[in-house]
Amino acid sequence: MNARMSAESLATILTVLAVASGLACRSPVGQVQADVRCKGAGDVVHCDVEETHGIQPAQACWDLDYKCVNGKKAKGSYCEEVKNGLTIGHDIPVSSIDGIGGCDQIEKMDVVNFKLNVH
Repeated sequence: MNARMSAESLATILTVLAVASGLACRSPVGQVQADVRCKGAGDVVHCDVEETHGIQPAQACWDLDYKCVNGKKAKGSYCEEVKNGLTIGHDIPVSSIDGIGGCDQIEKMDVVNFKLNVH
């Protein structure tokens, strides 16, 4: 197998799921809580960011750490606005992930450094 795969080939084998859940942040009028769930879907990584408690606007930010079978690592940082208890979809093109070019196959994906900032 070629050590460098195209983004399309890499996305086809991306079937890992990453979840960060239960992050809470106090606001002046109560508490806001949000979850982020990410999974590979074709040539994108799709993340759903859901405000699970409260309705106050907040910015959810997270990093995705990717570990490849050949030992290479890739990482991306993302943010999305949430409000009114809604779930917001966030698509990340696989080709835009820093360091993904040296990856032969994604073995693991983790949501890390999940932060919630209430406006």
